[in-house]
Amino acid sequence: MNIRNRFRAKEEAVLNPEAARMFARTYRHLALGLAASVLILTAALLVLLVRTTEDALYRRIDNLLRSRAMALAAGHGGEFERRPAFAPEAGRLFLVYFGDPPQIPLAVRPYDPLSDAARTALLRLAGEKKVDLGGSSPATAPARVELDGEAFRYVLVRLPEGTFAAPGARNGQIYPRGTGPPSPSPPADARYALLLYPLAREEEFLANLRRQAFLAGGLFAAVSALLGLVFADRALRPVREAWAAQRRFVADASHELRTPLQVLRLNLERLGRHGERTVAEERRTLEVLLGELARLEHLVGDLLTLAKADAATLAVEKRPVDFADIVRRESEAFRPAFEEKGLFLEVRTEPAPVWGDPERLAQIVAVLLDNAVSYTDRGGAAVVLTSDKTRRQAILKVEDSGIGIGPEERERAFDRFYRGREARRRKREGSGLGLAVARIIVQAHGGTLHLFPRAEGGTRAEVRLPLESHS
Repeated sequence: MNIRNRFRAKEEAVLNPEAARMFARTYRHLALGLAASVLILTAALLVLLVRTTEDALYRRIDNLLRSRAMALAAGHGGEFERRPAFAPEAGRLFLVYFGDPPQIPLAVRPYDPLSDAARTALLRLAGEKKVDLGGSSPATAPARVELDGEAFRYVLVRLPEGTFAAPGARNGQIYPRGTGPPSPSPPADARYALLLYPLAREEEFLANLRRQAFLAGGLFAAVSALLGLVFADRALRPVREAWAAQRRFVADASHELRTPLQVLRLNLERLGRHGERTVAEERRTLEVLLGELARLEHLVGDLLTLAKADAATLAVEKRPVDFADIVRRESEAFRPAFEEKGLFLEVRTEPAPVWGDPERLAQIVAVLLDNAVSYTDRGGAAVVLTSDKTRRQAILKVEDSGIGIGPEERERAFDRFYRGREARRRKREGSGLGLAVARIIVQAHGGTLHLFPRAEGGTRAEVRLPLESHS
């Protein structure tokens, strides 16, 4: 799924609860699938590590057996038997000598760790492997054998003719465990030697390595699955928040629409019950109906603006325009509303050419002035428009002496249908959509809109728009 389709799916999920659930399931399945993939890859790497280590160990042992076998075949057996690896305390390599044909072992060096059953098995093994010794190689390939429940690697080597025993060596002599032979040389009539390397230490090491790899793999799998679910939950958080916001939006919009519709219905029913009255007699009722229709039209217009912004289809027809003209015109349109409440309205402007949609810009000014007159009981408001040539910005400030806004409400005030605590407490009219619409329009013009509490009381709304490039 590419990025564009992904965000289209998110938008659909916000509007459709079933799509939201499918989107959530998809994210969780992707997370679990990723965790499973990581687990499989980790298991494969751990298996590869164990196999590589095992192969390296066996290769080292086989090389040792081959080198010792070649030394025996060259008649240097007595010399290398004196090396530390052949000391009785080391016990890492054993030589079992046989005559021709192989019968009972003539000697086991450096000491005898074998039982009678093991000697019988070795005698049979020597007889079988003897036929594998050809003229080109005096030793067989390294192989594995089990003796007395213990694993060994072994090589059968053919000894050279003319090997003599040192004084004191006797044919068929078996030295007890833990004692060395009186002479390191092979028996006089020995023709074959079986080199045995015990694998107990290596296999214990490999068993520990497999166990640790299994535990590490299981732990890594659990952590991967947990992290996958955590990141999936984090990725789904915007969708859940958007869906919750969508539900609140629908509920609030329904509430805001219900009030004017109820007023319209009640007044129309009243007109229906008094059909004999003239239009002049019902003038007050008609004014109420027109007022509610205007309110309903304004609310629907705001909802439509927000819906178009969400769908990225908000039409903004930009052209060169002097923002000062729009500010003065809208201020004069609101002046009667200020005067009716006994409030002053001060307007100061200077030329501020911008690239924008005049109707949308007028909508921004109207929202700010409407808030100022609605939430101010004493004093009034000041509208100041300046041009910052250095930053190339048109700066509009609308300051009032009204109920003000708390620092924690500065950003929440732009949420749809949000109304501050003071506004709710004083039961001020309003849908809570104006600032949300104004910010969307400002952002569509490449600008910013922020609210600031005034130290002397009231609120300052500040709009910054980029100046027209040729100004």
